[in-house]
Amino acid sequence: MIKVSIIGGGVAGYSAAMALARSHIDVNIFTGFSHGGQIVLAPHLNNYPGIKTSGTELIANMHKQVLDWNVKVHEDIAIEKICLDENLTLIDSNGNEHINDAIIVATGKRFNKLNLPNEEKFLGRGLSYCVLCDGPLYKNEVVGVVGGGDSAAQGALYLSDFVKKVHIFVRSSKMRAGEDYQELLKKNEKIEIHYNVAVEELCGTEMLSGVKLNGDVNVELTGLFISIGSDPQTELVKDFLQLDPQGFIVTDNFGRTNVERIYAAGDVVAGKYKQAVIAAGDGYTAALTALQDIRKKK
Repeated sequence: MIKVSIIGGGVAGYSAAMALARSHIDVNIFTGFSHGGQIVLAPHLNNYPGIKTSGTELIANMHKQVLDWNVKVHEDIAIEKICLDENLTLIDSNGNEHINDAIIVATGKRFNKLNLPNEEKFLGRGLSYCVLCDGPLYKNEVVGVVGGGDSAAQGALYLSDFVKKVHIFVRSSKMRAGEDYQELLKKNEKIEIHYNVAVEELCGTEMLSGVKLNGDVNVELTGLFISIGSDPQTELVKDFLQLDPQGFIVTDNFGRTNVERIYAAGDVVAGKYKQAVIAAGDGYTAALTALQDIRKKK
């Protein structure tokens, strides 16, 4: 029987598991210690077609769905080593070995945080790590963006199309964003850039109402987007899979990596857009590709 293991329990991982399980093969999914991935941070999904729910509920539904197809879900078990042997053996955090015909890496990425006391409290209550996901909720409101790179600049420009005002908070004396983006920011009357500042406190009771900057400066706003980068979770594969300059896994259009029988999907893959609906498509595509490649060799 064909055996495939999926490393990662987010949208891409569960989508891949569903595609494989429907073909009645032996599927194992290892969620690691952060079941669900970054999507569980989203209290409201407004950009997933046909679904209006939370990230947590989406993952719970996906989890139940793959169980109905007899996928073996190993919760709170991480993969510690991938052996590039004939069996593509995986060694998990309990020391158990799992042999495979193929492996799909869907370990995702981790957003960098401000690490402020109320950060978790205000998540989904004015605080977000995804402009594209949550930005449209703040039409005609005053919002802020923390960061000085391209993603912060792109986010601010995107928000300026429908919000009342955008504050950009930059720690240094200049932005790292490309000159073209900086020119657009300067010309945009809705955008105000604050240099040499750090967000030191998130203000509000139940909902975010503002931020306190260094120098005891208060800025009133109803939405704050953290755009200070993210780290792809590639520690497990960085020594043998091809990565792009930012550390994301390089694949072809079908999820194949540079190592035969190892595929990748979701936010851990190099690509411009990181969205749940794209991760779901990536996972399904990688799964179908893996299945096709395996059957050709059987």
